[in-house]
Amino acid sequence: MSVGPAPDPVSPNLRSKRVLGDVSTVDVNSVQKEQHHREHFAARLLHNSNLMHKIIFEADMKYEERVFSALGFELHIFEEHRAWTSQLVARNLDKGEYYLQAMKAKNKIPPGSTILDLGTNVAVTAVLVAKLFPDVKVIGVEAIPYNYVAALKNVEVNGVADRVTILCAALSSDPTKTLTMSYNTGNTGSSTSSDEFYKRGSDLRFEKRTVNVKTITVDEIIDHFGITSAPFIKLDCEGCEYDVIPNLSARALDIFRHALVFGETHCDRMTVDPAIIKFTHDVYTAYDQEGPRQACGRLVKKWDPESGKSYMSNP
Repeated sequence: MSVGPAPDPVSPNLRSKRVLGDVSTVDVNSVQKEQHHREHFAARLLHNSNLMHKIIFEADMKYEERVFSALGFELHIFEEHRAWTSQLVARNLDKGEYYLQAMKAKNKIPPGSTILDLGTNVAVTAVLVAKLFPDVKVIGVEAIPYNYVAALKNVEVNGVADRVTILCAALSSDPTKTLTMSYNTGNTGSSTSSDEFYKRGSDLRFEKRTVNVKTITVDEIIDHFGITSAPFIKLDCEGCEYDVIPNLSARALDIFRHALVFGETHCDRMTVDPAIIKFTHDVYTAYDQEGPRQACGRLVKKWDPESGKSYMSNP
């Protein structure tokens, strides 16, 4: 089954819902500046999503439906036919990755909440979260256009498209950049803008491909969706965490520090300043450090749902 063209990402969901009040008290320059910023944000998303046509139809991209069971839910997932990532993600979620069942049992995600899925891939996690928590909204960000179009299909066929919004963009601290993202068709979850990371962390049996993708920031996301809190944030963006987290605004950093932040860290796959590593890792509630095992063992930070505290552990 083929995946058709994606809908225009510039939807009403991206419009501001902020009430300006009495226009006589409005700073017109500020309003015009904000409107320009929003239009630029939407234009970047549209540019990135339009790249999928070239990638899919000129690079022999074919999608295949897989059916997985995770936490009692049946998931119908479309992915590039040579890829194996969705199977791994579904299996790990079923084994308890991201503590989804514990969060539900402890009522950590109230009805009406917004969840951030930063590094959505083909939306396996976003779909499962939306099924497990039927009264929440999920906002995902995925850099690779062929993953993005599969993600759109997956939220549709699993009946959660009304509560899951996927943005096609590379996450960065700088909204003016265009990043060259490296990816392959084997491990669709290893796309990265770091050549060092790609050489250490990708499935090198498959041909390396690249695509130039425009960036968005976390601050732009919380502005456009009016997010003031997010009880759960999944951050797995293949190394971009070391750029994004240290450069968050005070408001965005406060949202992260009051959230349960789960994901992977990747300092074993790229050279990063130790101070940046420490600052970034401290924001995570729990993580599994990707990369080759060191003599001291791979770093793992776990979360105890009973006490609500984090602790370090070796796998």
